[in-house]
Amino acid sequence: MSAESPALVRSFSVGPRTVTMTAPPLERGKVVCLVVEWAPDMPTRLSRREWRAYRSGRAAVTRELGKLLGGGVLTVEI
Repeated sequence: MSAESPALVRSFSVGPRTVTMTAPPLERGKVVCLVVEWAPDMPTRLSRREWRAYRSGRAAVTRELGKLLGGGVLTVEI
């Protein structure tokens, strides 16, 4: 992350953990990569319920990011 203020920082719960997603300053036409942090630790596996919670939270963050950008957002899961 750069020294500039992030465009978006949102946190949500996934089971006993907190996920924080941070988007760098936005520039139209540029690729944006969200920084995803898990606290207190990154899980090695998620239950079905936790996967649903993670994807729901991620979808809410990407919708908000799309509104800030004024366009669509593509999520790639690897």
